[in-house]
Amino acid sequence: MQVRRSSTPTGENKGPQRGKVGIETVNFAFEPHDLGIGYRQPGSARPLFGQAKISLHIEQVILNTAKRGVFNAPIVDYSSNKDKSLYTGFETNFSLRIPGTVLFGSWTAEHNISVFCENDDDPNGVSTNDLYAGATVSAGGRFCDQRAFHIPFRHEFKLAGNYPLPMHVDFGFVVASYPGAERVITWQPGPNLFPGNARTNAETIVLSKPGTVFQPRWNQLDVNLKKNIRNGHKVFTFEIECFNVLNANAVFTTNNAIGTSLGQVQTILMGRLPRLSFQMKF
Repeated sequence: MQVRRSSTPTGENKGPQRGKVGIETVNFAFEPHDLGIGYRQPGSARPLFGQAKISLHIEQVILNTAKRGVFNAPIVDYSSNKDKSLYTGFETNFSLRIPGTVLFGSWTAEHNISVFCENDDDPNGVSTNDLYAGATVSAGGRFCDQRAFHIPFRHEFKLAGNYPLPMHVDFGFVVASYPGAERVITWQPGPNLFPGNARTNAETIVLSKPGTVFQPRWNQLDVNLKKNIRNGHKVFTFEIECFNVLNANAVFTTNNAIGTSLGQVQTILMGRLPRLSFQMKF
């Protein structure tokens, strides 16, 4: 049985994890006098996700016209020493030998909690990528610290085995059950929500509470039949495999942006796939 827990600050690389988000961006082309708040408006909108009204904080920033051509460049990125991802995982496996049969199984439970609160310039938060799975999370805003929410453990199960059949044919199978991917519902406020219907930059706001919206759990069954024929020092192997025997059509990803295509399926599990193979060893 293995127990894993790690905390990876932004910008570090520990083992298989990749630190890539949570950076602070500074534009040295701007001076404080180049920016001014021309209009500040707290407001609300109903983006049609769960019919819940959310609060927006809208600011109109007046930028010196001489500096508009260098907006977003040149910039310098700094690694944050506060933002981090907290991963906790449990894993156990077994193997069982009974006359003529071998079984293998495993169970994995894991979750990842992101903390990206150093970027507090935008009270609505901006969307960024998680350090581990690359999922969309909120940097700043009301969902920046996922420790304040219940992030459930994701459970994965696997069982595999083989059994000898008559005529020296081996039968094998793999059954796997995976949790569905988390869905992060996002929304881009339209220009009409900004003062004077003037939006100078599109913002993507995370709407769904962390750990609440997921794709359905999906299962897969694979089987194979294998026959070995020996001829002197040569071994001929004939194998028939079938992946996704039950022809399941699990949904992997959907469109998660508020709009007319919200929930539209983008990728699904590949359908039933047979394969014939031949191998010769000499």
